[in-house]
Amino acid sequence: MIRIILIACFVIGAPALVWAQDEEIIADPENQGTEEFIGDPENQGTDEEIIGDPDNEGDEVIGDPENQTATPARAPSFGGDSGFSSTSFVGSYKNQIWVDTQFDGDNEDVFEQFTDLDLRLEFEPDSQLKIVLEGEFRHWWAFKEGGESVRASYDARLGEAYVLWRLDRWSFTLGNQIVTWGATDLARPGDVVNARDLTIITPTGNLEKVPELMLDVSYAGDAWGIQLLLVPFFEANRVWAFGRDTAILNADTNPLVAERYPIVPLISSVVDDSLQDDIQPLVQATKVPDELPQNLSFGGRITATLANTDFGLAYFFGWDRTSFFSIDEDLVELLQVAQADGQFLEDFDFIGFATRNPEVIGITDSIGQKVSAGDELFVSEYRRIQTISTDVARYVGPIGVRADVAFQPAKTYLDADLNSVRRPTLSSALGLSYENFVDETDAYAITIEGFYNKPFSRDSALTETFVDASERGANDEMFIVGEQSYGAQAAVTWAIPGPELQITFGSVAYLSSSDLLFGGSISRRWFTWLRTGVAGLFFESYGQNDRLTLGTLYDQNDYVGIEVDGFF
Repeated sequence: MIRIILIACFVIGAPALVWAQDEEIIADPENQGTEEFIGDPENQGTDEEIIGDPDNEGDEVIGDPENQTATPARAPSFGGDSGFSSTSFVGSYKNQIWVDTQFDGDNEDVFEQFTDLDLRLEFEPDSQLKIVLEGEFRHWWAFKEGGESVRASYDARLGEAYVLWRLDRWSFTLGNQIVTWGATDLARPGDVVNARDLTIITPTGNLEKVPELMLDVSYAGDAWGIQLLLVPFFEANRVWAFGRDTAILNADTNPLVAERYPIVPLISSVVDDSLQDDIQPLVQATKVPDELPQNLSFGGRITATLANTDFGLAYFFGWDRTSFFSIDEDLVELLQVAQADGQFLEDFDFIGFATRNPEVIGITDSIGQKVSAGDELFVSEYRRIQTISTDVARYVGPIGVRADVAFQPAKTYLDADLNSVRRPTLSSALGLSYENFVDETDAYAITIEGFYNKPFSRDSALTETFVDASERGANDEMFIVGEQSYGAQAAVTWAIPGPELQITFGSVAYLSSSDLLFGGSISRRWFTWLRTGVAGLFFESYGQNDRLTLGTLYDQNDYVGIEVDGFF
């Protein structure tokens, strides 16, 4: 049910929510480091990598991406110990079942089951070389009220798979990797390197990043570090455009989609459910960056420690993973007529279609002239984006204080009328955290952050400087986001030693749109290979909204469920 970037942004508490800016999934209350000390061998510290050594298992301070050390990057000890050799294999499984709390939506899935299997092999022949290989297997199935319309999907893919070579203070990593930038625990507005997997989101599941092929060259000095990245190929976010309850272009929950992009409900009506997974990319984009040198992405981050405070400065030149739509108005009108006619989608009899709808003749003549002139009737493509970010982190006694600020000169949004626009965007977050670790069964972490996200107006000097006039749009109100998005969020993880329970909770209050989103889970690990729990996720709107917001749009998609997982 709750399976898209919007929901993703909450499930892990995402503040700087920008509906159509899929890549900005910025909150994960489940990944606060608690799993690190509750015996979860899957969380090997990937999301908290220390610059200079992207593996760093066991080096993390819970909830502190800057690691509260005198240096921002650990200088590895590369003695080339010929006697050192290590091989490890970890498998994990997870089975989740979710049920809607209300069976009153139109054409909604009321039951969903997710089954995951991950296999990870790590081999270190000596202290300088490490090889990682991971496979991910995903299965999903669901049905609607009354057991109707049973659907399923399966996906097998390569996870992290890389070779790491250490040489003195240098480290070189090549292969499928996950890189995390920023200081805040939840928001991290400058964390833009990896694509995101937004297809399966649950209150107790991490919002996964998509490992991407890249070269990471890092150097760790005594009190500073530098990391350089080269990403040769484009990777889109894994996201449902249609066919799921909370898909981005779901005409059932958002009638404006049917009006503005009638091709979506048309595809949904003529394509069998078994093929929906395969054609998702065609709806999201008709053009993608080809695997050519001119389409590579690159960037770097510099960190330094001064007066027990960690500083970071980063730049990344990549791709905006929200596609820019452009659709001809005549084509929109023709599709709207076809959708309203209904019969044409069953018999594809154009003569009968034109007889019932005489205006079709004029519309098709106009479309034919545009095609002859070489005009493109429908284009959905990805644009380049630059991100400049800075971050700072330090501890004041036991309290961690962190801040992030990111600026993107031209970012893609959908405005309130679902037209694609580009705007300069400023995103920021300020957070406090407290962690206490006794042992694997007695630990807790709490994080509270405020966030602010501002797409600049079409008439601002920054917009006129960085965005072409044809892409500025006429509306300053963005879909879901409005003119700006701000609020507060919190994440709690708690391991209780007596009953050996683990409690997780996440909440986001969108003060700018009067939405309150919250969810969490209670679970118990019986053995390494068995943990059971219950979870839930809820969307509420407590204001009088005169526009679509996250709470009003998905209020019917609250759900509860159970989960079973383990390691072997």
